[in-house]
Amino acid sequence: MASLKKFQTAMIVLKNDLSTIKNLYVLPYTKLTKDILTIVENAGFINNLLVVKITKQKKIIIYKFKYIKKKPLINNIIFYSRPGKRLYIKKKDIKKLPNRQITIYILSTNKGILTDEEAISKNTGGELLISFN
Repeated sequence: MASLKKFQTAMIVLKNDLSTIKNLYVLPYTKLTKDILTIVENAGFINNLLVVKITKQKKIIIYKFKYIKKKPLINNIIFYSRPGKRLYIKKKDIKKLPNRQITIYILSTNKGILTDEEAISKNTGGELLISFN
């Protein structure tokens, strides 16, 4: 539960960073944050994801948004699961999610952190964490 709170804090920082244009953005490190930002980087929404280790325990994630005409490619971030309310989705219901063509849904499954397309191909459901569009 504590890791989900840290993850949501990092994602709120990311959501707030959408309104500013800077060269680099910094987030606190969690494994979940790193996994999700790697998926977002592979989808082409951000550039140059780096994990920097400052001390033995402190790590920082540095990333840069992709922009088109001074607007980031990520327009909106929506949280689904919270520490007090988890949202689980069955494998047959993943195809029913709205706007799947333009939105990336990220799920936590027993096979790891997956996008909606990967979850369909691996035939698994899981906890719906967040979506980017």
